[in-house]
Amino acid sequence: MLAKSTRGASATVFLAVIVTVTAAGESQTPEPYQVYQSALATYAKSRDISRAVLPLQQWTGTEFDAAVKATMASGKSGEIETAAIFELEIGVALVGMSSGVAAVHIRYGSDLLDRWTAIQPALKPSVEDQKKFRSIWFGVAGSSFAAIKDIGRARPLLNKAVAAMPRSARAKTLLGTLKEFEASQYNPDDAPTPSIRERAHRERLALLHQAEQEYREALRYDDDYALAHLRLGHVLHLAGKLREARTTLERGLKTANEPLTQYLGALFMGALQQEEKDLAGARRSFEQAVTIVPNSQPAVVALAYVEVTSGRPDRAHTLARGLAEAQANSEPWWAFHNGGLDVGGLRWLRERALQ
Repeated sequence: MLAKSTRGASATVFLAVIVTVTAAGESQTPEPYQVYQSALATYAKSRDISRAVLPLQQWTGTEFDAAVKATMASGKSGEIETAAIFELEIGVALVGMSSGVAAVHIRYGSDLLDRWTAIQPALKPSVEDQKKFRSIWFGVAGSSFAAIKDIGRARPLLNKAVAAMPRSARAKTLLGTLKEFEASQYNPDDAPTPSIRERAHRERLALLHQAEQEYREALRYDDDYALAHLRLGHVLHLAGKLREARTTLERGLKTANEPLTQYLGALFMGALQQEEKDLAGARRSFEQAVTIVPNSQPAVVALAYVEVTSGRPDRAHTLARGLAEAQANSEPWWAFHNGGLDVGGLRWLRERALQ
């Protein structure tokens, strides 16, 4: 199963409290830095964000400001590094509920990351590690906003991810994903006039082309990067290049070895098969996607549509009921919708916090 952006459904409750009290302006914590240190230690030991934020439930922005500034002033490299990841985790968990509050915590994390970078030794192996850490950190941060199509907040963060490691296939793919999501906001079918429809069509194709170029560049850096192949195949499909899309998707599916990547491959291949009128193939692909992520709204809806098209509305109703029940007892799907969130990068950062 896929890694989750928080550790259990209770995280949503606890982090929602942070949203509320940050705005309320009430505090019951007398020594923010000591409490924050304890929260960091809990997080580093358990990687459980819902447990780690418990002591911070009644905090306002004043306490967070004080704790983060004290952490940066401490000069403790390990503590600052953990705090940067911790604040990112909070931000990622909050994006689906309040992007504004999430942005505040990601800004804290960015400040901590800059402070951590500034106190590192200027040795070649260390510099390479710093670049990788920064690139993945900013990639995860930007991808969390991309996942909810907050393009304005996502773009500068993803640009920093690329700037840290210009030849990173991961970073370039994330930037391409942002272009792809931006293209999805232009729907010619919704245009009220022919001229607006044509303009929307041109804008959409231009952004898809930009996404295509980002994915192709990512593959020049790492031809085995499955996610770049899959996303490239998807934009080729969206641009109407069906034959090339199939070849590219098949290549990505052969090398996909992570659940999220395999899920996306199945979802994208199913969509292509559906357009090719291969309903049996589309059903198999969408079923595979649902098997990997049972509460995937895109996969379940696509599979239900295939069932309706095939004359089996009863199966479609069963799928819809199952999705409603799954979502009532799970975290919001926004975190993984169409693979927007860099889950692999978030996992890498969590592991780093344990070291």
